[in-house]
Amino acid sequence: MTPLRENRLMRLSLALFFVLFILYGLYEASALLWGPQITLPEDAIVVSEPHAAIRGIAANVSSLFLNGTVVTMTEEGAFEKTVTLMPGTNRFLLIAHDKYGRTREEALDILFVESPDAQRPPPRAAATSSAPL
Repeated sequence: MTPLRENRLMRLSLALFFVLFILYGLYEASALLWGPQITLPEDAIVVSEPHAAIRGIAANVSSLFLNGTVVTMTEEGAFEKTVTLMPGTNRFLLIAHDKYGRTREEALDILFVESPDAQRPPPRAAATSSAPL
């Protein structure tokens, strides 16, 4: 090979190396750049049962809270928490903290509508006296 060709090949190799080096650095720094992330399947849910499961995925998170209660996560960041609902709209606030002290908040509204077929306790029978008059 001629010296000119070797010079071009060296420059191309170095340029490719530095581009890959920078891309790898950005990939590794993504947690630092984007901070904690919370992914929920929906922003609002309508249910007819008094219990609901809140599921999602948290990334770049060191701790996760649901209305102030600690939520456990898998190593992949998946979480699930069963909650009890009151009739009407129930708002839940998820707060994620990362190891750098940054936080991310996501709100989830669950509308609990009691179905008319819901089992209700029978009304109490009126107290009657069996004593003779």
